[in-house]
Amino acid sequence: MNKLTSGLLALLLLISVIPAFIPVVTAAPSTWFVAITGNDTTGDGRIGKPFATLRKAVDMSSNGDTICLRVGNYNNVIADNSNGFQINRSGTKTNPYTIMAYNHEKVILNGNGKNLNLYRAFLEIRPPYHNITLRDLTIENITRDAVAVNGDETGPIKDINIINCKFNNVTYSGVQVFTYDAITLGWIENVTVRDCNFYKIQMGESMGESNVFTGVRNFYIYNNTFRYCNKIVLGVGEGVKNGQIYNNSLQLNRSSSGEGIYIDSATYNGQTASHINIFNNVIFGYLTDTVSAGGINICGEFNGGKIDNISIYNNIINLSCDNVVDPSNIYLAGIELKLQSESSTSTYKDVTIKHNTIFIGQGNGKPIAIHPYRTTLARIIIANNILVTNETRLTTYQILSSHMSWTEREGIVFLYNNTYNYTHGVTNLGRWEGDTHLAETTAIIASPEFMDYTSYNFLLKETSPCIDAANEIYTIFYDIRGVPRPQGAGYDIGAYEILSSGDSTLPVISQVGVIISNPLDTQTGYGWENFTCGITDNVGVLSAVLKFTNPDQSTTNIPMTKRTSTTTYYVNRSLNIHGNYSYRIQATDSSNNIALSSTFMFSLAPNWDVNLDGNCLIYDLILISNHYGGTGASGWIREDVDNDGQITVLDLVYISDHYGTSWWT
Repeated sequence: MNKLTSGLLALLLLISVIPAFIPVVTAAPSTWFVAITGNDTTGDGRIGKPFATLRKAVDMSSNGDTICLRVGNYNNVIADNSNGFQINRSGTKTNPYTIMAYNHEKVILNGNGKNLNLYRAFLEIRPPYHNITLRDLTIENITRDAVAVNGDETGPIKDINIINCKFNNVTYSGVQVFTYDAITLGWIENVTVRDCNFYKIQMGESMGESNVFTGVRNFYIYNNTFRYCNKIVLGVGEGVKNGQIYNNSLQLNRSSSGEGIYIDSATYNGQTASHINIFNNVIFGYLTDTVSAGGINICGEFNGGKIDNISIYNNIINLSCDNVVDPSNIYLAGIELKLQSESSTSTYKDVTIKHNTIFIGQGNGKPIAIHPYRTTLARIIIANNILVTNETRLTTYQILSSHMSWTEREGIVFLYNNTYNYTHGVTNLGRWEGDTHLAETTAIIASPEFMDYTSYNFLLKETSPCIDAANEIYTIFYDIRGVPRPQGAGYDIGAYEILSSGDSTLPVISQVGVIISNPLDTQTGYGWENFTCGITDNVGVLSAVLKFTNPDQSTTNIPMTKRTSTTTYYVNRSLNIHGNYSYRIQATDSSNNIALSSTFMFSLAPNWDVNLDGNCLIYDLILISNHYGGTGASGWIREDVDNDGQITVLDLVYISDHYGTSWWT
């Protein structure tokens, strides 16, 4: 052996023994991982050795850390009959304490129907903890509130963000932000709920509302979708100040009386509901004939409550009752100033309602209703709204005031350039106490000429009398889509601003694509598909629709969502039928010009075609045998055919059941 070789061997031997004499010191991670396949005893919280439970990760973490959960259904978050999961860490403004799904993986925090103690929530944030973010989580099957942010006598809370989360099947509130006396206990400050999806909330129809924000200062609720939420979908009140509620889509549940957005004051220490902007929302409900409903409700719920500086603009409200037997028993209100009781002393001042499009179909409907007495009102502005009723069997009015006559409203309620229409005959205009068929001298009493109200397209035709006809003092400089106002000689009435110049430029569709989960999986709840494209237009994009043809040649049309502050539109799906798909994108601009993209194709293989060659043969069995005995997260590789997190004989059996089958056509 020459000297060079022996020297190298000696060096390698020295390097190998040095670690035995040097203590290894490792810093605690600032990012901690949790996985279904993790272990709270042997794991260290790193991505290669994750913990098994969220509780372990939170307990090991420090303020300002991030908890990343890997894909899976976590039903071990809380115990039965517990006080819920306490998030007992904080962050800072620039470095919030964060609990999130890793890399947008599908993470379900499953309450699994476990009982929670009275007044407790599945996830709780209480003083003194603050600066906390929840992101990309699905929270479902909850027996009380899903997420509660509660201030109390120990102090206020601030800087809470709930972003891109899904809430499904919740007995009480999806999100409850609550302190009952903000002046004494301190405000909950800086709360944001955005890009979230709420589905089947307040299923118990009992204490609370679908979502509650009380005692909050500086709050932002935007880009959220609310479907099948009972009672009040979004309740804001009892000492709230400086709020923005915008770009939300709210559906009123077909079988539950309630309101879309409900603002109320309270009497605790003279608290008010003040300085709140509600804009660019779409509120709709096609209800049964046993309920009543409201789009946006402003209410002094207790004596002494104060409401001021509320602006409601650029909203579309579309309410109707199906199969109405007696429409006089169905009360529908688009925007309502509500009177809780005949003896109420709550006050309303500086409320502006402008540029809304309100359509009330079947039922005893009023696009705008004003119920408080004149002595409790001051400076109520109603301007540039389109107010339409569509009931054929009884007299309906576009504005109703139950405690104030036409002359009594002077100097209190100011009306400018509203459009009144009854689609089936004589327009009945406003009904003020003792006075009927009245409207302001600047009103337009005619059909607004919607593109097609029967299909809920409330864009205006170019012949609409609402174009260029708005009052220019009480206006807004953008419409519901962000199209600048004015586009023509003047501002348009209603939520939309329309080009009157014969715009024929089509929207431009680009960068169409689909990203498919890796591994590909067609079992429900595991695989996913993300469709994206870019859309631009010379004026503004009205809508984007994904139109795809399924393997059985049936077609599906799905509205696409615009990513905030970009020109990107997207749809997330979880398709569970294997086969060949084709799809196109349809874009419609604000002038009703329609563009279609080219046709694109993709294929989804069944789970039994492990190697994706279109057949189930010996190669698929070999791939499984090569990983036999392996474990991981459910469906972590294609070889985990049945998605149970382990490669066993069951996967081989699954393949053998389909052996010799081809799916590619």
